Amino acid sequence: MNKILNKKGISILGILLLMGVAVLILSYFKISIKDVVNSPEAQENIDYVSDSGKSVWDNYLKEPAEYVWNEVFVGLLWQSFINNMERVRDGKPTEFEENAPKLPRANYPIDKDISNNNADVAPKDSNTKNLDSSRGDKI
Repeated sequence: MNKILNKKGISILGILLLMGVAVLILSYFKISIKDVVNSPEAQENIDYVSDSGKSVWDNYLKEPAEYVWNEVFVGLLWQSFINNMERVRDGKPTEFEENAPKLPRANYPIDKDISNNNADVAPKDSNTKNLDSSRGDKI
C-alpha cells in the first residue's frame, strides 16, 4: 500500500494500457472512433486547435526557442559535447573528470559498515590505515 502512495506518476506502459482499455470500452458501447474523428464538429475542433497552436508557436514561442537552440545549446554546449564524446571514444577522461576536485581517501575500507559507529572501523593510530587483512591489503 505504501508503494502505491509513493508513486510519482504513471508510466508510458500504463498510459498505453489505459488507452487500450478506453478503446475497448468505446467498442463495447458501439462508438466508432473513426466516425467521431471524421465528423464535421470534430474536424472543426481539430482545425481550431491546430491553427491556435501554430499561431502561438509563430507569434510567441518560435523566436525564444530558436535563440535557446542556436545560441545556448549549439553555440555553448555542442562543441564541448562533441569534444567529450571524442575523448570517451579514445579512452581518455572527459573534461569534467579531469577538472573535478580530487577527494582524499578515507582511512577505512569501503566494505565495512560505518553506519553503526563500530569502534573497530576507525583506525587506532592516525598514521596507520585500518585495512582488511582478509582481502590481502598491504600498506
